[in-house]
Amino acid sequence: EDLAALGAVDYGADAPDGGLEAVAALAGACAALVPAGGTRQPMLRQPDTTSAHYMEKLRTASEWARPALNALAERIAAGIDGAEVVPAEDVLSADRLAAEAEVRHGGDAARVLAVMSAQVVVESLPRLASVLRTIEALAQENRVRVAHVENRFDADWDEGLRAGVRGVSVFVTGGGLDVVAEVVLQLRVLHDAAASRAAVLDAEGRDMAQRALAYVAALDAAAA
Repeated sequence: EDLAALGAVDYGADAPDGGLEAVAALAGACAALVPAGGTRQPMLRQPDTTSAHYMEKLRTASEWARPALNALAERIAAGIDGAEVVPAEDVLSADRLAAEAEVRHGGDAARVLAVMSAQVVVESLPRLASVLRTIEALAQENRVRVAHVENRFDADWDEGLRAGVRGVSVFVTGGGLDVVAEVVLQLRVLHDAAASRAAVLDAEGRDMAQRALAYVAALDAAAA
């Protein structure tokens, strides 16, 4: 594959204004702001966070907080050329929330952080690094609180922990959010490839997926 077609020079690890190394450093800086011991869902505190009643209250509170999450995503994307916000449209279903709580957290729904998510889609790694800088600045000013960070561009990322398209997920609360929610930072080429999977038999969609896979392989090689 010709990675130049993907703008590999702009996205590459050697980009002077922020490539893979800058993304990793900024993701680490955001992760350093997570309180010791991590963060649970901060609202609806009650003794039994494993009950179906608690989980439904959490889903309802998250639905109410959805406009605040989308506003936050718009805020952190502001000023980034070509950035697109894909707003959160729904929260985890009751079945998915219960399953994730049981499998990963012994039934404790307060430890499920990805109750809902919005995406910020950017054209390059330098621009993704700029979004991370904005989140770090907001956290340092106590306008949001960082609960957890996942850098899935890391070549050592264990997809068995949490599968998904390569990107950076920042879980935040505060700033109008009464729950922890996920902001996914994604590269355009990978976002579009993921969207094309439903049309995998389409020649253009198949080509996009193949190019994206080649690009991810190049990212892994650069990070090794």
